[in-house]
Amino acid sequence: MRGVCGRSGSWGRALGLVLLLFGFGTAGTHCGNKVGGGDAPIIEVQPSPQIVFNHLALGQSQAELVTITNRGNVTLTVRKVAISGGGGAFDQKGIVQLPFSVKAGEVVTFQVIYQQIDETDKSGDLIIESNDPTRNELKIRLISSKPRPRLDVAPNPIEFQKRTDPGQTAQVEVLMKNVGTADLKISKISRQGDPAFSIVFPVGSPFSDIADDGKPGSNPEALVLTPNQIYKFIVIFKPEAVGEASGKVIIYTNDDTLTEGKKIIPILANSKGPCLLAKPAQVDFKQTLLGSGDTRSVTLESCGKEPIQVTSISLKPGTSTDYSLESLPENRYNTDLGQGDTLLFTVRYTPGENGEDDGVIVVETNDPDRPTLEIPIVGSGTDKLCPVAKIDVDEGLAVLPQTTLHLKGNQSTGADGNTASVVQWKWTIKQPDGSTSVFIPSDSVPNPIFEANVAGLYKVQLDVWDDLGQKSCEPAEVTINVNPIQDIHVELVWETPGDPDEFDEGPNAGTDLDLHFKHPLATGWFDLEYDVFWYNLNPNWGLLNPNFDNDPSLDRDDSDGGGPENLNMNNPEDLVYRIGVHYWRDPGQQSPLGKPYGDVKATVRVFIRGVLRLETKPTALQRFDFWEVATIDWSTQTVQELSNSDGTPLVTPNYVPPIDLDALSGN
Repeated sequence: MRGVCGRSGSWGRALGLVLLLFGFGTAGTHCGNKVGGGDAPIIEVQPSPQIVFNHLALGQSQAELVTITNRGNVTLTVRKVAISGGGGAFDQKGIVQLPFSVKAGEVVTFQVIYQQIDETDKSGDLIIESNDPTRNELKIRLISSKPRPRLDVAPNPIEFQKRTDPGQTAQVEVLMKNVGTADLKISKISRQGDPAFSIVFPVGSPFSDIADDGKPGSNPEALVLTPNQIYKFIVIFKPEAVGEASGKVIIYTNDDTLTEGKKIIPILANSKGPCLLAKPAQVDFKQTLLGSGDTRSVTLESCGKEPIQVTSISLKPGTSTDYSLESLPENRYNTDLGQGDTLLFTVRYTPGENGEDDGVIVVETNDPDRPTLEIPIVGSGTDKLCPVAKIDVDEGLAVLPQTTLHLKGNQSTGADGNTASVVQWKWTIKQPDGSTSVFIPSDSVPNPIFEANVAGLYKVQLDVWDDLGQKSCEPAEVTINVNPIQDIHVELVWETPGDPDEFDEGPNAGTDLDLHFKHPLATGWFDLEYDVFWYNLNPNWGLLNPNFDNDPSLDRDDSDGGGPENLNMNNPEDLVYRIGVHYWRDPGQQSPLGKPYGDVKATVRVFIRGVLRLETKPTALQRFDFWEVATIDWSTQTVQELSNSDGTPLVTPNYVPPIDLDALSGN
């Protein structure tokens, strides 16, 4: 008995069921059957035995080509082409009048079209009746699946390829994509494992960096990705110790192919090769009285999956002669240390005079990636003990602009080594040009907060005094790197020489400059749809899906002097955007001075994906001036500063906006 031959999996791409007769032609293959093998027609239908329609979005349809070939040597008569089942999702249209004939060796071609009419699975049969004596009724199974969301994450696993040592920071960009055909709903993104890992989300994201509690988010539609839509975030690795670290990113979704809708992505760092860990990572003698000696023990531990050999331990040239090494494990040099094996030695400190002493212990190994492990030594000789200031930053030392820093000085200790002995704190900061933030509530509390609004380095220092009135011998100091990660980040800062206090806040406290970011469709500056400024903070320029981060946003507007004003944008289109600055207000007689503040000097910085591409020179502006600063061509990711033909800034004096700004502001 003959079967249906020549099955092809490629036909499974079909999406529709409309039958349209296209034409006739000579068959290209014979499927192993011999034409002329008897006086009878032989029907062959492709695809067969089924057409599978997978993952269609609601309302979509797609045509699939179907062929009938007569492999016999007698004319084939097709009496019926019909659909059975499917609840109306399958239909036939355009078929030629029945019956029709197919001569020996000829091919009839028509289409099958499937329409996704609801979200349920569908099935039916394509029925073809003919005068083939052995296959007078042929059924092709029609199968469809309802639209479903599917989450794909790359990379998976999230692996930090290079070794990251304590104090260093590494990052991996993670892309989530909805590869399904229905909306992917994400309620929460969280993490488990080593606290050295953290997650940074784009500005405006509904998520924050949190540890996983095993529960979905309270809002099941916190983030909605349409089919093929992508969402990005960054995983940061900032270890405090040497050694392997692991964790997980857990994404809660409505993807029904996942157990409980959870996508679990492993995170791996420092997972390859040998590894040697020093405990402590830094030998700190703190304050040591002159004429006395003190010792600290150091443990070297093999922390990798592969064995490691220690070949020598010594003091680095230039190390203070007040330090010496004792109890060296020379009998175990060049011996394999398996994971968890340790070596122990001692460092002695005998200060000879007041002041700081430092040095480095050098441990040589056979680790090809890090053959030398250096262990810093710090100490201070003194003829009297004094308080020790200590700074902790909850948010870490690498943050985004507009991060509120929680500074902690309450772990500082008095000369007696107790935190309770510290009774006075004094904070100071050196911040980037244009930053006018202050410590809140003041610079004399143990744990102030500080808003880091401008990109750059912030050097924070703390001095403390104990209950005996003794000041710390030296201030504690940390440097915080504030750097944007958005595709486009624009900052406006300015100085007002006539303002005696640019750090004060409130009505009439300073001059008011406004940052503008214009779309090429704008009719001009102050376009209420295509110009971003203080009245149009977050227009929708991209996809209408509010959960996709592709619109510009003026995230900080400053009206009382100095700035900054910050604009951010992710996933811009390949267009040319324009940046401008308007000097709008000077309080004049309403200022605390009782007179205008006068001219300003404005600076604009443009970052592309965290890299500073343009920092203008301070540009003098008078009230009502409009300065056209630069363009950003996203197709080439280039920034071009604008100027007059003589090279001077492109400033229009006494610019008259096309709208009433006072009316917009309610004044």
